Amino acid sequence: IGAAAAPDRGVAASQVLLASGGIAHAWLQVADTVSIPASQCDPVTADGLRVALPGAPGATYLAHRFAACAATISGTQILAIQPIQPGAARRGSAQ
Repeated sequence: IGAAAAPDRGVAASQVLLASGGIAHAWLQVADTVSIPASQCDPVTADGLRVALPGAPGATYLAHRFAACAATISGTQILAIQPIQPGAARRGSAQ
């Protein structure tokens, strides 16, 4: 459903090297599609996300239901992904 997540250019990207067993994270921002008129959005429920790392072969499926738009809306990005950051994510912090 829809386009791939756009990169969030508001967060500086840097190379993240992980030791064996290391942890990194990236925040995914999902737009609130309720604010988009249904005639433009063609609202649907997504069952999950296909997640792929840049430059890596293949992808992983992550089951997660959320509201989405089946239609492509010019100038509107439903998904945005921040750069990978080292360490575990802190819930509610966007860090």
